[in-house]
Amino acid sequence: MNKATTVAPLENPNTRIWDKICETDPNRTKDFNKGYRGTSINPNYIYEKLTGCFGPCGIGWGFVIVKDEYKEGHEGEISHSITVDLWYKNGDVKSEPIPGIGGTPYVFKDKNGWHTDEDAPKKSLTDALTKATQLIGMSADIFGGLWNDCKYVAELRRKYNSEEPENTPPAETSNQQTKETQTSKPDTGGKKVTKAQAGLLWHKFSEAGFGQSDIEEYCEFHYQAKDNHDLPMSAVKVILALFDKGELVTVGKKKQLENMTA
Repeated sequence: MNKATTVAPLENPNTRIWDKICETDPNRTKDFNKGYRGTSINPNYIYEKLTGCFGPCGIGWGFVIVKDEYKEGHEGEISHSITVDLWYKNGDVKSEPIPGIGGTPYVFKDKNGWHTDEDAPKKSLTDALTKATQLIGMSADIFGGLWNDCKYVAELRRKYNSEEPENTPPAETSNQQTKETQTSKPDTGGKKVTKAQAGLLWHKFSEAGFGQSDIEEYCEFHYQAKDNHDLPMSAVKVILALFDKGELVTVGKKKQLENMTA
């Protein structure tokens, strides 16, 4: 009898580059609110991913500035705009130019008066390269809307979180160990959680039904920390283990359960 064999799916040559650069490390992003909320990518991260995929800038990839200009706008405002042609090498084949257009206010007025941004050309260039690299899949998970799914972002944070606390309970902590950890003297010393870990814990608290005040109360009660960003690294595996077991509850609910069993 022939044994069943598992065949690995074939790589799609049409999406090979896209698949390499479409995922974004949360540690290399920043949230912003400019009247609307969004997530920006560290420009150096874009260049790093291009280099990892194609080789050094100028050899495996690069760009040409096609147009660089200042434009007058309303009531003396001036904006800077730039157009670039991005290129990359796919093996020995150099791509056709990939256009990207970026723009930044240079002289502008807001509620605090008139301002001049001397970094406008640099910002416009970053904007143009970000737009051009989008066309080949750069951080497509952000631009494609996947980051609107908090579970997707939480899994990314878990994946890219390489820092593991050394002396923490294993993920498969028993119920008795978990209870002892929750009621023992809190670990308030040592290294604090990273930004990525704090974000992951926030999502787990939210999925467990915690509001912001519940999170702060929990951190204060169990770890003498002001919020999820102030937690010790040893708290990460404990809280994740509680969440996985369905035992991550607010301080108020915990006290209710203790009163019922007293």
